[in-house]
Amino acid sequence: MDALHQVPHLLLMIDPGENVSFFETLRQILDPHFLLRNSVYVGVLVGLACPLAGVYLILRRLVFMGVALPQISSAGIASWSILLLVKNPTGERGLLDLLRGEIIAVPDVELWLTLATFIVVVFALFLFNKEFILVSFDRDMAITLKKNVLVWDCLLFLLIGLTISVSVLSVGPLVTFGFALIPPLTAHLFARNMGQFSLIASAIGGVSALAGFWLAYRLDYPVGPTDVALLGALYAFCFCLKKLQGFFSRR
Repeated sequence: MDALHQVPHLLLMIDPGENVSFFETLRQILDPHFLLRNSVYVGVLVGLACPLAGVYLILRRLVFMGVALPQISSAGIASWSILLLVKNPTGERGLLDLLRGEIIAVPDVELWLTLATFIVVVFALFLFNKEFILVSFDRDMAITLKKNVLVWDCLLFLLIGLTISVSVLSVGPLVTFGFALIPPLTAHLFARNMGQFSLIASAIGGVSALAGFWLAYRLDYPVGPTDVALLGALYAFCFCLKKLQGFFSRR
């Protein structure tokens, strides 16, 4: 891991002056022997899972909770990390990379832990989808139908908190916040029902994670900030496109 931190961001296999095609770069990134393959996998996992949790933050208009949870998680992680650095000062570079959104060295254990956690979270979100939507949209109706609103609220927030906490540990608070909120906000512009809302948000997150890694790899940029900047640009484009559609439809 330490050796990886001695090289510029992602410039491990490609020369900036070398004229490499789009598909050749993509082939290198998707190669199972690619040195940074775990970084690609964990980025795509976060891109797919975080928007599914973020959808409910948007539904409940809890955007500020989406901001607060990564910060709270980061504060706890930072405190423990500082204590560990007292005994292991060489870990400082890895901690700073995580806080900056440098998704470079991801060990196999962390990748499998992230995958297992997200499988459980996604399964639960889809299994109890109707209950979560009901308590999010119409609490009075949920109470009338004798649903235990408090239990469903606690379970939903537990799943959201678990997703965000694991994501912060894997890719840092910057990337977690970006993927939890920007894809759902973008999907909300076009989705006509809850199913479309979730699928579009998750698809935007997964594709943007892969595209962001490809762009960062090509340009030797840090992965995390590149992902978030790409998501922001996509949201701005979609927002302007939606406004233009509304303007012309009224004429």
